[in-house]
Amino acid sequence: MRQLYADRIHFAYHPPEKVHEVPHRYDCIADSILMRRPAKDIRLLEVGAESPMGPSHLSNKLQVPPVNFEVADISERAVSLLRSEGWQAECVDISQQRTSYADGRFDVVVMSEVLEHLIDPDFAIIEAKRVLKPDGLLYITTPNLAAWFNRFLLFAGTQPLFTETSVEWTFGRSGFLPRSRPVGHLRLYTYRALKEFLDYHGLKVIELRGLPVEGAIVPIAPLAWLDATMSVFPKLAAGLFVVATPSHPLSSLSPSSSVQVTTVPPSTGTRSKRSEG
Repeated sequence: MRQLYADRIHFAYHPPEKVHEVPHRYDCIADSILMRRPAKDIRLLEVGAESPMGPSHLSNKLQVPPVNFEVADISERAVSLLRSEGWQAECVDISQQRTSYADGRFDVVVMSEVLEHLIDPDFAIIEAKRVLKPDGLLYITTPNLAAWFNRFLLFAGTQPLFTETSVEWTFGRSGFLPRSRPVGHLRLYTYRALKEFLDYHGLKVIELRGLPVEGAIVPIAPLAWLDATMSVFPKLAAGLFVVATPSHPLSSLSPSSSVQVTTVPPSTGTRSKRSEG
């Protein structure tokens, strides 16, 4: 999987960018954290950061001290970019490797648009729970397979959004949904599936709500309005926003014996003492 990101997704298709528009979901995450924790005192990990813009936005809005904010990503290219901007960044495949972080190190773990990219999301959730404090918060955002528009697209025989059929192109769409390069989606969740998945791994969902489409996937104004309206109903929304906390000890499920568990050595990257991104 790491090679796919190195050779295609984060090289030929979608290279990590130093500057880009920060997705609205980061505001949702920051606002939720501010409601639940004294932000200046927390230690935070973002898994799948990809570029400096998201972490910078969270760090500035939460006013988290630089030493208390760490990031991890599967892509060496993304980690190199993050480190060049002064972030403490670790290159790790969260679906196969344990991170170097100690048990219970973080108050908050953010996995925004990550689960859908993982070969083994169970391993990743167990690892996220391991590094969370017993009263810590896990933030997840992920596309909703059962989004309102996917129900219509599937009925019409069109490949649903967020799904991918090839490592070359997304086939099965036309019209205002032209063929595009894949981003690495492997697993998609519905409202029910995501809730059951987290409950299975001993995580109590304390908030699960919908998110509208990010970007220009809905280019027609009436459809954009409809999408925003549908986001009020999580089971029909384009995206799912989850806050969860450990409810009981780690799942008795151990990582698959077919996957070699490795621990990433401590990162040598450091983040500068600047407060802005």
